[in-house]
Amino acid sequence: MLNDIIKILNDSRPFLISVETRGNSIFRGNLTFLEDNMNCILENTILIDQNGKISKFKSVFLRGSNIKIFLIPDIFKNTPSIQNI
Repeated sequence: MLNDIIKILNDSRPFLISVETRGNSIFRGNLTFLEDNMNCILENTILIDQNGKISKFKSVFLRGSNIKIFLIPDIFKNTPSIQNI
């Protein structure tokens, strides 16, 4: 099942995704790199922190152990990869 999730995340690379961290911050950007332990790099990223403050970054590295959830585009809901899970 983990391999399926990593495959779906790798397929979402050209799209804008959101990542919520354990600190309740939301990062929104283009996924450019993903490791098996969910460490990832987002480029052209907007950060919305828990207080609502917005910041922009060219590139952000997120540690997999700090990630709470990945939010991928709705276009993936009909793909075979998601239907098999």
